[in-house]
Amino acid sequence: MLFLGVGVYKYELERKIILGLISEIRKNSPAIITILIFFLSLNCISCSKEKTINPKPNIVLISLDCLRKDHVGCYSNRPDFTPCIDKFSQDGVIFENAFVQIPFTLPSHMSMLTGFYPDVTGLVPKDRILTLKEVINWRGYQKVLNSNISTLAEVLKKNGYQTIGFASSVWLKGDFGFDRGFDIYQLKGAGDFLYAPIINRAVIKWLQNYNPQKGPFFLFLHYYDPHMDSEGEIQNSLPYYSPEKFRKRFAPGADSENWCSPEGKCATEFLFYLENKGIHLDERKRKHLMALYDSGIAYLDTQLRILFEELKRQKVYDNSLIILTSDHGVEFGEHGKYIHNQTYDENIRVPLMIKFPHGLYQGRKVDFFVETVDFLPTILDFLKIEDVQKRQGRSFLPLLAGKSSNQKEKTYIFSRRKTGALRYCIRNREYKLIFNRKTGEVELYNLREDPGETKNLKDSLPEKRKELLTRLRAFLKENDSLAKKYKVQSISSQISKEEEETLKALGYVR
Repeated sequence: MLFLGVGVYKYELERKIILGLISEIRKNSPAIITILIFFLSLNCISCSKEKTINPKPNIVLISLDCLRKDHVGCYSNRPDFTPCIDKFSQDGVIFENAFVQIPFTLPSHMSMLTGFYPDVTGLVPKDRILTLKEVINWRGYQKVLNSNISTLAEVLKKNGYQTIGFASSVWLKGDFGFDRGFDIYQLKGAGDFLYAPIINRAVIKWLQNYNPQKGPFFLFLHYYDPHMDSEGEIQNSLPYYSPEKFRKRFAPGADSENWCSPEGKCATEFLFYLENKGIHLDERKRKHLMALYDSGIAYLDTQLRILFEELKRQKVYDNSLIILTSDHGVEFGEHGKYIHNQTYDENIRVPLMIKFPHGLYQGRKVDFFVETVDFLPTILDFLKIEDVQKRQGRSFLPLLAGKSSNQKEKTYIFSRRKTGALRYCIRNREYKLIFNRKTGEVELYNLREDPGETKNLKDSLPEKRKELLTRLRAFLKENDSLAKKYKVQSISSQISKEEEETLKALGYVR
């Protein structure tokens, strides 16, 4: 009964009522029996049509860029902060240990959509900020996903799905391969201050014209709103932007702070200025920075309510598998920085909630390890679609269904940007090892005793360091071999003037 929808239940009820009437009048009214049987047969035909319109569930993948796990209500005991997300989480499964593969928008999303780690997709940035000359024609990022790697949209399209994607960052340009397999793939609002309303308008317009006769749909939605503000110097120079009423409620006093450097670098550039100069904010200003971030999340939560209400209004919510997650978190000085280029948990451990169709697994909270490379295999497993490509991710559906107890023991995270250059991480429940492949530098943390990752135990636990480093190097060797097989291809498109300015404002180029 999982995919049959409301029509089946309605039919069953009507059938029982009619059969009951037939039983009562069987002896006295043969003519009425004939009429009732006739109408019952019509009802069966109608029900049959309703069942066959769209027996497969829709798939909705929602990415909330730069959203930290501990800044979401259902993970942080703040019930008034993100009420829509919290309510959505009650409809599905809450995952306590979900990890991204890299704390950077472009390769993180590509891992979600392909089931491969970042070095294999090849879409990782250089280990430094680019010059403006380099970014023209996307030098340093002039790569496109190897055509032999199929994306989630490509697989679903081949299996009868309508595929639609709306994203709000230049890092998700179709040129990188994000548009592969999509019937519609558009960037919406890149460079604007408030992305969610623009994304919502596009989604709602499509949903209102959705024709289920053409098959179920896969909807990929990317909301950039929680991310540090790329053009905040125009909007009161704020590093995180949201409408004023949200700032007044969640970040009182934050607007009055000075969010510019002595050289006039504001908003996101101010945060990079802090990193480059090694400057730490005092506690008052640090809390104001977090409050501005929170106000943007609270605003986005109201926009997600609009999205979910429309899905329900169009009667597609119940029969949809909906994934709500993030591509990375962000730091607020925990490890000396205020951006997202290191492999500490505030950057790599993200919220993940999955609503399955018709209440399946509803209300559960699980703590087994999940990686974003696991999304594609899990979705295909749920749909019973055979994947002809061997992915690095694996389905966690057997764990949810109780058919397996073989949990992941570890997760692998990459970091290749600025001071996080060429760093790789292996993490299990008790320990995390961070390895700089270029310099050989190692960090080791006991996560049970030191969840904040403040005490480097590399010298005091040599055996544990050796064990984890051996495992990580073995993984990297296999990963390197696969990366050679799926070598990235060159990209020829040029960026627009608007995209160039956005990249500069975000601090990705200079």
